[in-house]
Amino acid sequence: SPINSITTTDYKYNTDGTIEQWGVGTTVSIAAGNYNAQTLVFPKAFPNACISASAGNYITAGTLVCTCSFTNTSITVITRNFESSTYSGTPTYRVIGY
Repeated sequence: SPINSITTTDYKYNTDGTIEQWGVGTTVSIAAGNYNAQTLVFPKAFPNACISASAGNYITAGTLVCTCSFTNTSITVITRNFESSTYSGTPTYRVIGY
């Protein structure tokens, strides 16, 4: 099935048997030099394993998002503000498993 929007959380089954999932975390305001960690639950648990995970930042300057860890059911991401003033950060993720 096609991806509806980057601002939604959804999944699709691929023809090779893998499951692709994506989503958006909560927008948080982060003071200069600080960070925020969020654990984001997948819309569907992987029955066997999550084999690939990546995180990004949705339309916000001054922040960096990285993948901290992932399981069959969730991903933990860290949003870090490297700027000299407060910025908002919204983590996004894309994961693949089977």
